[in-house]
Amino acid sequence: MMRETGLAACAILLMAYAHAATLTVDDDGEADHSSIADAIGVAQPGDTILIMSGIYRECVLLDKPLTIRGLDTGPGRPVLDASGLGSAMTLASDGIVVEGVEVIGGGDRWPEAGIKVKSDKNVLSDNIIRNNDVGIGLENCNNNTIEGCDLSENNVGVLVWSGSGNIVRKNRACKNNAGLLFLISDGNFIEDNQLSENCYSIILTEGSQGNTVNWNNISYSIDYGIHIDKADLNLIVGNIVADNDNYGISITDSKGNIVVGNLVRKNGGDGLYLEGLENSSIMNNNISENIYDGLSLVGSACNRLKGNLVWGNMDDGISLVDSIGNTITENVICKNDYGLYLDGSDNNQIYLNSITDNENAYYIVESSNSWNSIEEIEYIYQSRTLRSHPGNLWGDYGGEDSDGNGLGDEPYHFAGQFDYYPLVGGLEEYRLA
Repeated sequence: MMRETGLAACAILLMAYAHAATLTVDDDGEADHSSIADAIGVAQPGDTILIMSGIYRECVLLDKPLTIRGLDTGPGRPVLDASGLGSAMTLASDGIVVEGVEVIGGGDRWPEAGIKVKSDKNVLSDNIIRNNDVGIGLENCNNNTIEGCDLSENNVGVLVWSGSGNIVRKNRACKNNAGLLFLISDGNFIEDNQLSENCYSIILTEGSQGNTVNWNNISYSIDYGIHIDKADLNLIVGNIVADNDNYGISITDSKGNIVVGNLVRKNGGDGLYLEGLENSSIMNNNISENIYDGLSLVGSACNRLKGNLVWGNMDDGISLVDSIGNTITENVICKNDYGLYLDGSDNNQIYLNSITDNENAYYIVESSNSWNSIEEIEYIYQSRTLRSHPGNLWGDYGGEDSDGNGLGDEPYHFAGQFDYYPLVGGLEEYRLA
């Protein structure tokens, strides 16, 4: 009986959607309705509401699955103006589509917003969201898509509070205090957005975990390009983070993050600033021409820095301060003021790096580290498979390699440290077997 009742309900719903209607709204009265709220009031689930050009000073509640579509009928797309009285639109039903509208004047404080979303599986696309406290705010909701929107001059462009599975992609966020802000939110996707001239462009904080930030172009932020604080297990991949006034990417008090394949260049602070970071991987990034350090670890432990190109930074290439137990390997560190800077940092394993053509190769104080692989490893050099404890390539090492294993016969002695098996060939000549 219950199965028959469920099938009957589904049949009724499908019949209702099959007879979906299109309603029109025009503020000059030449349509079915002059008010968006009136059209929503009479619409049935699955209906489409077409909004003509005009200014609509309303705060509307969408409590059924509808498609809201703005049409530019001459003087520009329709503008929904909340005049600071609340949220211009509140989405309280699943499966709503909002596209082609401009939203301004939403709320004077969170949780009000230009568009407030309190439901799941909605799509917001090709909207202009400007001059709101929060442009688009998602609260306790999942699997929504925000795509192709223009978010400008809001306090926060997009805020996701306690949401998962949401997709924020191909948007433009400009001149907001925070472009995209995620709080207590897991498993969201932030991809292929253009962010510029925000104070902070992307922020993940307050325990946000397992989010993916990929293929975004982030520039001219007044402060940080990407800031991650108290947020674990996030993936930051393939972003261009350039020309920001302070740090390119900042990660603090976090664990298990992966930062891979990003271009981080010409930022006004460090390229990557990592403080209180643990068990994270920083790999295959191009970190160049930043005003301070290329990559800075402060009070960080048990991270892996591998395969990065760190060049042309005005201060240090890679800096470790009060950091322990990190592995730094297969990096090319060149054309920086100091290649490596270590202060109060012990028990780091530093090997198979190329540290050449820097103004100064190193600055080391109160630090004791291993400059060779601790365990014997197998590597290939000039078509020979060999086993040893390879060290690093130093620009001023002049030792011989009498047995042709790619490692110097004499240790490299510097600043009270020893690299017992320095490399004699370029890093590209060595490959781990």
